[in-house]
Amino acid sequence: MPGVSIANSEVGLSSLFVSAFILRLLCTNGFITKLRVSSYFRHVSATVLERLQELLQNAPLELARQQTQLRLSLDSQVTNIAATLESFNRQFQLRQLEQEAVARAWPYEEGGNMFHVVNAYSRAAQWSALTAESSFRLQKVAGAILEMLK
Repeated sequence: MPGVSIANSEVGLSSLFVSAFILRLLCTNGFITKLRVSSYFRHVSATVLERLQELLQNAPLELARQQTQLRLSLDSQVTNIAATLESFNRQFQLRQLEQEAVARAWPYEEGGNMFHVVNAYSRAAQWSALTAESSFRLQKVAGAILEMLK
């Protein structure tokens, strides 16, 4: 399901954040991508009022781009899964426990394309042995891998 997230700081001293997202209803896996339609605003600025409509109007374009990336991941075949996972683990400098989480997640997401690889990293983030920081990191890695596809 596509959507727009608007988050406000708890006490009003920080910022307002607006971004587009896609939520997979099939599962609780999550990945975090760099969004082209997102902004942070300081509360003391009137910019949020000036730019909010523009951001909301551009959100469907961002969501379409994310859907295209997901489709591309389904079309991107992977011939050597073990080498691919090892390469991504090295590229993103994953810690030992994070790498173990990916290895534990793979049997649940096993398949022959990049969609399965992305989902392995996002599923790995759910492992209860991980810290919140490691879970967030794995979600970011999943999103970064998805963004790399061309």
